[in-house]
Amino acid sequence: MNLIETQTRTPDGFVLDVVIRMPSGEAKKTVIMSHGLTSYKDGRRGQLQVIAEALCNAGYKVIQYDFRGHGKSSGNDMDVTPTSLKTDLETIINTFVSNGDYYLFGFSFGGFAVCKYLFDTQNTTVKKVVLVGPPLDPINSSLLNPKEFCQPEIQAAIDNGDLERKGYAYWSSKSFRISKKFIDECREFDYKSAIAALTGRTLLIQGRQDNNVDRDYNVRFADEYGLTYKEYDASHSLWQVIDDAAKVIVDYFDN
Repeated sequence: MNLIETQTRTPDGFVLDVVIRMPSGEAKKTVIMSHGLTSYKDGRRGQLQVIAEALCNAGYKVIQYDFRGHGKSSGNDMDVTPTSLKTDLETIINTFVSNGDYYLFGFSFGGFAVCKYLFDTQNTTVKKVVLVGPPLDPINSSLLNPKEFCQPEIQAAIDNGDLERKGYAYWSSKSFRISKKFIDECREFDYKSAIAALTGRTLLIQGRQDNNVDRDYNVRFADEYGLTYKEYDASHSLWQVIDDAAKVIVDYFDN
């Protein structure tokens, strides 16, 4: 495995930090991995690094990057919106993939970014997608779902006027400001049409103990929209079962 560290710039001027893992032989295909909100390219528990290394050892070229406002990329939390997530992913694709022969992986809001990218661009060339714990209905399954960890602070900011007055809600546990623009874009997102664009090419993996995304939504979406579904008795990050999950992901891309 050969590790390449590089950067690229988005059309609106943000510098994205990128790591490319090259297999020892000729690559089967390229897999582009998108991390979750408030995290970074390898994941908070290193779980995305485990998946990336498993894919590379299986013969895939793997591209990981930090979204703007995350990790080693430029910008801050207030620069992050659903549109920016899509723009960052599209920049990585346009910069590092020379043809349509690539797969997409998204964890948490990185999975939402993948979904939004495929829908907004009407991309049909990507034949396989893996999403882990994605908030496919970002408002109702995550941001304002009363069972999820971020909801109380966001709801409080809405109720006390801070979201309008300050322009953000503050996630104290993550030291992250989620902007009003982010929430407004999520409210306006046509998630049903976007999920339909995943049909027939997507493996959705969900942790039963997820307290970031309501698993009941993803169970229903998998059934309604024909997504291949795999569930673990694990948390949002799947750290308890990450080695097995990595094997499942490799097998899905291989077959």
